[in-house]
Amino acid sequence: MDNLYSIEEEIKAVSAIFPDLVNIINPKSTISINLNETTDVLVTLQSRSDPKIEIFAPAFSSRFSKKFQKKLLDICAEYPDEPNLYYLVYDEEDSDPEDVLLSFQVTPNELRAKQACSIEKLANELLIEIFEWLPPEDRLQAELVSHRWRKLTKDYSWSKYCSIFIEDFSFLRYEEDNVKLRFLTKILIPRCARFTKEIDFRELCNGRAIAKLTCLLPNLQHIILEDRHAYEAFTQITERYPTIKSVVLERLQHEDNLLDILVSCPELEFIGLLNCRHPFQNTPANFPMSPFLKRLEIENCDYTYALKLLTQVAESSIYLESLRVTELAAEKINFNQVAKYGNRLKYLSLVLNTKESWGCFQSQLHRLSKLQVLELDLRSLDCEKWPNELIKQVAKTCVELQHLTVFACKCADIKDIGALAELSELYSVKFYGLLKCRITHLFERLVAGEKLRYFHTDTTLPLKSVCKALTKCPDLTDICSGPYTSTVFAYKEVMKALDGIHDRHKPPLADDKHICWIDFGTDRREQLPTHAWARFAKKRENKVVQNAAYGSLSCSRRFACAL
Repeated sequence: MDNLYSIEEEIKAVSAIFPDLVNIINPKSTISINLNETTDVLVTLQSRSDPKIEIFAPAFSSRFSKKFQKKLLDICAEYPDEPNLYYLVYDEEDSDPEDVLLSFQVTPNELRAKQACSIEKLANELLIEIFEWLPPEDRLQAELVSHRWRKLTKDYSWSKYCSIFIEDFSFLRYEEDNVKLRFLTKILIPRCARFTKEIDFRELCNGRAIAKLTCLLPNLQHIILEDRHAYEAFTQITERYPTIKSVVLERLQHEDNLLDILVSCPELEFIGLLNCRHPFQNTPANFPMSPFLKRLEIENCDYTYALKLLTQVAESSIYLESLRVTELAAEKINFNQVAKYGNRLKYLSLVLNTKESWGCFQSQLHRLSKLQVLELDLRSLDCEKWPNELIKQVAKTCVELQHLTVFACKCADIKDIGALAELSELYSVKFYGLLKCRITHLFERLVAGEKLRYFHTDTTLPLKSVCKALTKCPDLTDICSGPYTSTVFAYKEVMKALDGIHDRHKPPLADDKHICWIDFGTDRREQLPTHAWARFAKKRENKVVQNAAYGSLSCSRRFACAL
């Protein structure tokens, strides 16, 4: 480059001002500094104290890159105790190599320390902001660095830590209950008790320990419990937190525990039941339900839970906004009850595995006109015409639909799938099990509307269509396709399209909202390329779905906070 002086000119300038230093160009040395693509030159300066010792010393210049300067410093670090070594620095405002204005006598380690930007120099407010983004385990370790960090971290950085999950702390993974309890009561809870709104008790087996912890959390709103916990844990929680907003019960064996929660917590907004295989039978004909209930989630449970809870919700005239019922005998659910409060239902997720359940759902679909998210699992329905009829009816009825998920039987032929593109609000789609020609047609129709944000399928999409989507849809942030014959070529084409879109400019933030998550169905993650505007990995939860499912809740749950 023309604005860079050659190494010979650098040496000549140094010799003119410091004639007692002997400058030698040593091309036979095994260590060399790459100044450009064609020249490898090594500069050595002899020490004043002993002319027989050659010491590497850099002549720093504003015309040399930071990378070059750092490389020279690394070489100098091999001689940290040489007292008479001069480091020559050119005045940055002077372009004449003959004018060497600054010289000082320091060791390489001292020079490195002077040039380093120390995090200790940052303002307290900025440090607190950094600490708040650290994982909780790393945040505790940061307290050990210095007295200042301990005060800032302990007193100010836990205000956004609203959810206590023991699984966040790897060192507790295989510890006994008494160790976990001691850590929670002595270390973690004193730091974040007043901010905590959610806690997961599933890692604890001792009901008394759970009862003790509840006394230390004054603002708890959401809890996760397993039925193996002692009865006093349920009693203590319902007595201390009558205004609790959200509860998830897993592996429920005693339905009395569920009834106690329902009776004692009249302000519940969300009830979740997971893996409850014991039938829900010995209950009164009528039991109270919170009038504020907005979301009901019943997953991998005996069908009696869905049957009784949905019946009681309908009889209590409660208008749900979000309902998820999976992995059960769905034909035993009365969809007329679901449709009764369907004019407010925004999120619905169902498994339809029989002709009866399908017919009942289809007959009531016209009453679910306010749906924003619809998720259907039809893999057990081995019939080609049903998915096609569903798509036609959804496109006609659910005019406010924003996201649609369909798991169909293998290679389902949905001829009218293009009708979904007529939905003005639809910008998020997830289809699995469809013929390639049908899903490609829908993808191209949505891209033409320039409103697509999220598209997942197990079908391999045409690569040209994917690149076109990235260009035409500015809000597209998540795309998943089936594997290509040459995955490397596919990623290269995508990166070329991204370079053209952003003109090689980098995003202003590391988590910029316009960064696109791309997955082409490969499991070889270590071989994936990198790009500033893309994350070649599977995406986290769909924010469109999560917002419809949990957005109306006042309780601050971990996965809702990320929205």
